[in-house]
Amino acid sequence: MLSLWKTRLLLRDIRTIFAEAAKQGRRARNASGKSVSAQVVEMFRLNRSYGQLEPDEYYQYCLFDDRRFTWEDKRRFLGRRLEDDFVYILGAELWSAIANDKILTGALLEKMGLPVPRTLALFHPFRVAAGMRVCRSELDLWNMLKQAHLYPVVCKPIWGMWGRNVFVLDRYDIDTDEVVLVNGQRRGARDFVRELTRIAAGRREVAQQGLIVQERVHAHAGTRVLAGERLCSIRLVLMLRRGTPMVVASLLKVPVGANMADNYGERGNLIADIDPVSGRLGPGLTGFGLDLHAVETHPDTGARIEGTVLPDWQDALDLASRAALLFPGIPMQAWDVALSDRGPVLLEVNVNGGMRLPQFVKNAGLHRGAFAEFLSEFGFPGARVTKPSVSRQ
Repeated sequence: MLSLWKTRLLLRDIRTIFAEAAKQGRRARNASGKSVSAQVVEMFRLNRSYGQLEPDEYYQYCLFDDRRFTWEDKRRFLGRRLEDDFVYILGAELWSAIANDKILTGALLEKMGLPVPRTLALFHPFRVAAGMRVCRSELDLWNMLKQAHLYPVVCKPIWGMWGRNVFVLDRYDIDTDEVVLVNGQRRGARDFVRELTRIAAGRREVAQQGLIVQERVHAHAGTRVLAGERLCSIRLVLMLRRGTPMVVASLLKVPVGANMADNYGERGNLIADIDPVSGRLGPGLTGFGLDLHAVETHPDTGARIEGTVLPDWQDALDLASRAALLFPGIPMQAWDVALSDRGPVLLEVNVNGGMRLPQFVKNAGLHRGAFAEFLSEFGFPGARVTKPSVSRQ
């Protein structure tokens, strides 16, 4: 018998399925021939299967198209709802607190002699950190941003993922009291500081609030040919099996247009699969669902994407593998590694962000081969998710 909580969750999922089918079902039917009612049934089955796919993911991966996917193919796709569950299934809940905090992760990597961007400043109501400027108020932040020697810099949340709220700042214009972003946009300094303050306070837990200001890492000459001056980063999804890092997926994230970050959520940005042996790129991809399409050349530079061999590929792979061993309590890690003019640089590690993009670039679900065997060692599928309760003594 379903508990009240599970019943509410089931009803919510059913409502979401029908709402998504109303938005996208007709277009999917026209593209595949599958009726909207058959889509609804399939969405429900995949939502209740071990992959726990959300209805919008069903359409993002075009799983309604039986010409492209068998039923077993569809079941191998893993949904974003699992990303938090995997933290507990893989026993990574304690270590994830370190990995998700950019101050702690950066300090650990730097202490171990691994290349990371230098953190110049911290904006937080009470946290402290060595070797950097500390801003406690809007006034402190405003005064810091007026310092010409600071630039160029990157400003990002201490606790954040998916490239959200990342700003790349080029300079401060003293004549107009504006901060100039690398994409040419101008922000009034006072208004920009208010926006940063709002972003910094965006998380419920005070310990997870705040921003860091880091030096801007400049692109390698080999990737400047591809994407110009903007930084491209490699997403490397690794699994630790008996103390050995193994590649689950590798892809390149490429910024386009006025986008300051390379995250795929920014409109127009590209991703491309990377051959893990040679470092050779597959076709560039952009968009979601029926709007997903291949891109032969970069829209800004005209450089061909497929077939390009990345510079320093083996060095980047070795660097991420060395870094992964510093987090032995996180069996699945997703590293972002920048290809810079001083060699590969570690940008961050994501504990639960390693499934969506690999499934896009491979046009296949992750639950197969060695990775499926790896998950089975932790009892997945079928493992019960037990989140620790907080005890008060």
